[in-house]
Amino acid sequence: MIVIVQGSNRKGNLTRPFVEYAADYLNEKGEACVILDLEHLPSDVLHSEMYAEGEEHYFLDQAAAEMRKAGRWIFAFPEYNGSYPGGLKVFIDALSVRDYKTLFGGKTAGLIGTSSGRAGNLRGLDHFNGVLNHLGTTVMPQSLPMSMIDALIDEGGNLTNEAAQKSVSEFLDRFLAYTSEHASVNA
Repeated sequence: MIVIVQGSNRKGNLTRPFVEYAADYLNEKGEACVILDLEHLPSDVLHSEMYAEGEEHYFLDQAAAEMRKAGRWIFAFPEYNGSYPGGLKVFIDALSVRDYKTLFGGKTAGLIGTSSGRAGNLRGLDHFNGVLNHLGTTVMPQSLPMSMIDALIDEGGNLTNEAAQKSVSEFLDRFLAYTSEHASVNA
């Protein structure tokens, strides 16, 4: 199973169409996937008690359960202030205090960065790659920066640009091949 994390808690963000396209594509390939949409990250997640041992939080507990089941993750997130969203940072912080070794260690991730600008969130991809590596997650070396995303999405909120669809599909094919190879190396 693959968990796809839509990494912005901003309502109506433009990363969601990329996540939906990726999930549809992977399902067509016979890969089971679950979307964890940080748009549903509750506002009460950021408090000092999130670090307390035994602290329960429905969204985080469900997310941890899904992520624990999956050995492969895809994180898709927009550029906010030259990096990745703060909501994604809080999400990772809240999960990591729940047992980062079993939750993050030995997992494999692919990263998709989105941006309305020209760089496709390259800095955010690098920053987040470092965080995941620190937690013991292997990140596929070739991330996918997607630029000028406003022009790639139709009025209905769908990823309709054929070149962008092709880029995402090729990234996902590389991810599947990489995770297959990575699993056989660690077997």
